[in-house]
Parts: sequence; structure tokens; C-alpha cells
Amino acid sequence: FENSEDPSLVEETRRLREQALFIDAGLEAKFRAALEEGSEAETEFLQAFSQLLAQPNVGSLTLDRSAQFIGVLQQTGQLELARKACVMVQQRYQDQANADLKARAEQVMGMAIRRIELVGKPVAVAGVKLDGTPLDFSHYQGKTLLVTFFSAFDQRCQQELNGIVEIYN
Repeated sequence: FENSEDPSLVEETRRLREQALFIDAGLEAKFRAALEEGSEAETEFLQAFSQLLAQPNVGSLTLDRSAQFIGVLQQTGQLELARKACVMVQQRYQDQANADLKARAEQVMGMAIRRIELVGKPVAVAGVKLDGTPLDFSHYQGKTLLVTFFSAFDQRCQQELNGIVEIYN
């Protein structure tokens, strides 16, 4: 089908081959093991991930799934493993012939690395309150502070805010 005159058929064939790379690498199982078992399993995951990225057929599917893996690693506090995976993806896509895919990889992995670098560091918050007085966060120094952004008109935001208030109370 890769020589078909139908571009959608060619693209679907490419995506199926890319999915097959993930299955052949056993990456999902190695990823779960890396989350649960630690150092040796992390090394096996990185080796399989590296082999996957070395394949000639990687494209947007691989980038998307890589971003999902990295997001889970960040959420579970495995920041060094997430950083290593980000660097591997950046290196793989830096010479990508498809300019849009290359730019998206740079953006997605760049944002992931910035998030990793922010963990544990203070965030500067500045602004003006509704009454016009300056926003002063200095009295929260050293304390845990939850900052949330929401829309009063969005039902999901309202539910989330109600949940936060309930937990606080």
C-alpha cells in the first residue's frame, strides 16, 4: 500500500508500520517495568527506546507516544529518566526532513525539559489584584501554595474549584 496513489492509504500504512515498531520493541511493558521496578528496568526501557528512535520510519506517532511516556515520568517524579528520554527524542528529530514535525518535536520536548527544570524551584508571581493593589506573595515564602487558573463560566472549572474548597475545608 505504500506505493498507492491514494495518499490517505499511504499515510495509514506508514502509521501502522510505526505502531508495529512500538509493539516489536515491547516498549509498553518495558515502560511499565521502569515505573515499578527501578534502575535495571529503567536501563532496559532506555535501550529499547533508543532502538525504537533509531528506526527510519519514526514520525508523528512516535513523537506523540514519546511525549505521553515523558509526561507520565514527570507526573511520577522520575525526572532524570524523563530528561534522558527528552534528550533522545530531541536528538532523533533534530535532523527530521519534515520541517513541521521537526518544529513540533523541538517545541514539545523543549516544554517538557522546561517543566522538569522548574520542579523544586521557586516561581516568581507578580501582578495586580482586582482592587488595584500589588500582588504580594512574600508572606507565603516557604509555604506550600496552590495556584489555579479557572473560568467562572466553565462547568468543569467550577467543579474542580469546589473540589479544592472541599479538600481545604
